[in-house]
Amino acid sequence: MSTEKNKALVLRYLHEAWEKGNPEAIDELCAERFTFNVVDDHKPMRGGREELKQRIARTHGYAKNLQMTVHETLAEGDRVALRFTYDALVEDKPLKLAAVMFVHLINGKINEYWYYDQEVTSG
Repeated sequence: MSTEKNKALVLRYLHEAWEKGNPEAIDELCAERFTFNVVDDHKPMRGGREELKQRIARTHGYAKNLQMTVHETLAEGDRVALRFTYDALVEDKPLKLAAVMFVHLINGKINEYWYYDQEVTSG
């Protein structure tokens, strides 16, 4: 796939899986042996498609009106890097996180990604 198609696929993943909370998007856009890695000061984690579906469901259980804004997208070959923020309401208080994500694609599907976020504001 071209770098533009790779970027579009990753952006679609963020919109469908995270903003909308659509678990079917994970099966459609992520490889069968997909792995995600969250590098976090509080609780680092690693998992596959099922763990990701659970994580997204938990997030949508406490974060309302989740909106992502992509500020930068870079692609080279089968790799895509993003810098973005997301805003949500948590217990009716605004929360803003800044995040970076490094994605590796194989055969037109997301095979693996590394993710880090940090809170930049809260209510």
